[in-house]
Amino acid sequence: HWWWISGAAIVGVAVIAAGTAPDSQFAEVFFVLSVLWGLISAAFLAWRLWRWMTYRVGARLFITYFLIGVLPVFFAIAFAAVGVYILMGQYTSVRLGSELNRVSLELLHQCELVLQRGQLEDVGAANSLLEQLAKVPHEPFPWVHWKAELGGRVVGLEGGAALPSVTWAAGAQKWAIAVDDDRAYRVITASAESGDRVTALIPMDETSARAISEAWWFDVAFFLQGADAADVTSNDGGDDIGISADGSAGMSFRISGEELESADLWPKWEDTDSGWLSQPLVVWFRVAVDVVDLETGAPLEDGNVVALLRTSPINVWNDFTLSRYELGRELWGVLAVLAGLFLVGYGLALATTSAVILSITRSTSRLSAGARAVERGDLDYRVPVKRHDQLGDLARSFNHMTDSVQSMLADVAEKERLARELELAREIQESLLPARHLEMGPVTVRATFMPAAEVGDDYFDVFPLSEDRVVVAIGDVAGHGLSTGLLMASLKSSVAALVHEGYSGTDLIDKVNHLLLGHGSSRTMVTLTMIEIDLEEGRLNLANAGHCPPFLMGSGKPPEELLASSLPMGSRLCRPASLQRPFPGDSNLVMYSDGLAEAISPGGEPFGYERLEGVLKAAATGPVSDLTAKLLEALADHTAGTPAADDLTILVVERT
Repeated sequence: HWWWISGAAIVGVAVIAAGTAPDSQFAEVFFVLSVLWGLISAAFLAWRLWRWMTYRVGARLFITYFLIGVLPVFFAIAFAAVGVYILMGQYTSVRLGSELNRVSLELLHQCELVLQRGQLEDVGAANSLLEQLAKVPHEPFPWVHWKAELGGRVVGLEGGAALPSVTWAAGAQKWAIAVDDDRAYRVITASAESGDRVTALIPMDETSARAISEAWWFDVAFFLQGADAADVTSNDGGDDIGISADGSAGMSFRISGEELESADLWPKWEDTDSGWLSQPLVVWFRVAVDVVDLETGAPLEDGNVVALLRTSPINVWNDFTLSRYELGRELWGVLAVLAGLFLVGYGLALATTSAVILSITRSTSRLSAGARAVERGDLDYRVPVKRHDQLGDLARSFNHMTDSVQSMLADVAEKERLARELELAREIQESLLPARHLEMGPVTVRATFMPAAEVGDDYFDVFPLSEDRVVVAIGDVAGHGLSTGLLMASLKSSVAALVHEGYSGTDLIDKVNHLLLGHGSSRTMVTLTMIEIDLEEGRLNLANAGHCPPFLMGSGKPPEELLASSLPMGSRLCRPASLQRPFPGDSNLVMYSDGLAEAISPGGEPFGYERLEGVLKAAATGPVSDLTAKLLEALADHTAGTPAADDLTILVVERT
């Protein structure tokens, strides 16, 4: 035990140093030593706990099987699911990029045809060809804006007249992402040495996104994200894009503080009978970071265009395996064969593991049979020893155990004698407590004491000091058993002696705490509430050291919880708190121990202070004599027969 004693000493010195000189080097050194001791102790306790948990053969078999046979499968499935999801999302992103590049190449070729027509013939022929090409649809985009400078004349078609001329695109730069008035465009430009230039601009807006979503196998929504950028789809502005989802149907997007549902971005996903793989489970993105200004060509700092993508796993699979030879069906067959082989291999491993487990279980069954024979009283039964391992050692130990059963029976008799002594101690303890019903002039005290063990740990007492002064005390000693009962008896005698010596309130609690510490009771917590009732002045003085707050009732007011927070006694840090309240006629006090508030239901829910206050409110209009009965009835309904874990004490003080 030297390790725990030295550790407690180090922690104590560290606490004292932190309280007296927190910034000193001495305090820092002992703080580090305390942390190291705590870490080493935690590691040691964890190791001991692991040994205790894995000592049983069944626990070891379960843990071994789980770690080797089950857990890796879950990890593999989770890793595969994440990897497949990323691959599906990235494949969708790549397909969007390839489709955009395809349309861009077509438009670039048409721009170059217009320039060639102008060089081979004249500007009029080039303009005529440009007008014809502007009428050609470019699926899936609903329209394309055209801007041309031919022979010094600027021509704008299909909305291109309102857009600025793209004079900054030259050389090897054939297309780019540009922004003008909070709208993004994919700009495709072809230029000649004569200065002629033909530009096609694909608007990346909500209309284009919906057209793509209706034409292709995935949905898309475009957003402009940047320091001063606006949202391309909703024209709402902002640079903050977030995604939250409650399944595929409950997906929403937060853009600059505005919540947008999936229906606001994409067409409604039609329900099919193909299963959950046909639902829009895949949500991904594609980012264009090289964004420039449409008028000047200057790069936009922190600006980019985000394309949000949505599709289903079955759509990704169908596009990935698109082939005239029905490649998808063949691949599904290969995957099914591989899955079957995996299951066969896993089944063989499971069968081997089961054989080992059955062998060990057979040996433990022999031990169980021996235990049942001893339970029936057959002390001559011996377990056959057929193994030379830990199970064999257990069998031999079991055979030796039957030889010591007689001494164990003697121990049982000794325990019965101790139980009788504890019952006698309980009777003596109850005789030390005052009567359950006391009347002292206009003050009536009704007490209920229900110990949870043979010897209780709750304490209460009533001191009629004069015709106008009554002191009521209630306390609780931490723990159970004979030692706790003795400490409770000592507490009763100390409080009674101090009350009659003239101590009261916080002075009395400080004195009791000093006596507890002086008698070596620093490791025991004791809560105590002292209430002195002054009938002449009509008030009460409360002093509390960590006990449950009482309730003050009467005069047509709701129950008032008398809160006076303090640490329990048994510690040098205990500083009792006090308060005063009027206590006129027709007032009542309800004092109780934590066995009432902490009583649990079969589901593990405590009775609680809110439920206690509700019962008091409901009983406020009835006679005070029925108050305790109503509390016990509510407690019985809540616990529903669950055994009490702590003593229960209720004091009802009534002033008529």
